[in-house]
Amino acid sequence: MNRCFVLDIGGTAIKYSVMDEQANIYDSGSVPTPRESQEAFLHEIHRLYREYGKGCTAMPVSLPGLTDSDHGCMITGGALQFNAGQPLAAQMEELCGIPVHLENDGKAAAWAEMESGALQGIENGAVFIIGTGVAGGLVLNGKLFKGKDFSAGEYSYLNVNDTEWGQLGAMMGFRCSTTGLLGLYRSRKNMPEEQELSGRDFFHAYDEGDPDAVQALETFARSVAVQLYNLTMLLDVERIAIGGGISNHPALVETIRKAYHDIHYDSAFPLDNTPRTEIVKCRYGSEANQIGALYSWLEYRGRNQ
Repeated sequence: MNRCFVLDIGGTAIKYSVMDEQANIYDSGSVPTPRESQEAFLHEIHRLYREYGKGCTAMPVSLPGLTDSDHGCMITGGALQFNAGQPLAAQMEELCGIPVHLENDGKAAAWAEMESGALQGIENGAVFIIGTGVAGGLVLNGKLFKGKDFSAGEYSYLNVNDTEWGQLGAMMGFRCSTTGLLGLYRSRKNMPEEQELSGRDFFHAYDEGDPDAVQALETFARSVAVQLYNLTMLLDVERIAIGGGISNHPALVETIRKAYHDIHYDSAFPLDNTPRTEIVKCRYGSEANQIGALYSWLEYRGRNQ
C-alpha cells in the first residue's frame, strides 16, 4: 500500500501525517516552523522525513505563498519569505529522495472541500479560510481555479478601502482575519499590543457574555459578509465554506450568515433580487490542508503518469 508523508507548513507550525491514498491517517504530529533561514527550514523537513516518513513514496506539501505546483516552484513565500523564488520541491527531493508536490495552503483546503467536503458536487464555490491572514480557493465550473499567475483566491491581497491604500488595515488579510477580529476586541478593551490574546481567549470572553466581544464579532462579521457579497456578485458562487481555527466556534458562521442577510436589506442600492450564496462551515478542520495536498498530488500524478 502506497503511503505519503504529508506536510502542512504554516508560519507557526509544521504538521505532518503519514496517509494512505484514501486520506486515512496512520501517524501525525507537529513541530514549530523554523523561520530564521531556509537552511534551518530545510534541515527540519529532512529531520522529520528521516524520523517519521521513511518508507513513504511521496511527499505532498501545503504551504503559504503563490505556488507553481506543476513545476515545484514558489513564486512568493507568504509567511516564509525565504522560500520566494525557490525551486522548493527540487530542494526537498534532493534531501529526502522521494517526489515532492507543493500546493498553496488555501488551494489545498479548496481541494479537500471540493473532493469530499462542503463543496463536493458544487459547480461554482469558494473556501474562505480565516487565520492569521485570509486564505482561499475558488472552484469554477467544477474545477479548482488557480489563474495564470496562481493568484486566484488570494483574498489577503485585496484592498477593502481605497482611501487607505497601502495601509495594513485596508487589506482583507487584516480586516477579515483572526488578526483583525482580535484587533477590534483589543481596541474596545484598550488592551496593549504586548498582552497575549488568542482566538480561544476571545471566544471565552464571548461565551461569558462580554459585550465588547459580542460587538467586535458583529463588526467583524459584517466586514466578512460584505466581502462574501462581493465574491458572490463577481463569480455567482453557489456556496462559500468558511474555515480556519476560529470557525470551530458556531457563533462565527452564524454571525456571518446574519450579517450577510442584513446587508441585503440596509443598502441604498436595491439588492432584493441579487444572487445569494449559501454560507457553510468547512467540513475539514485542521486536517484540511493535508488532505487537500494529498488530493492535489494524486491529481498531478494522474495527469503525468
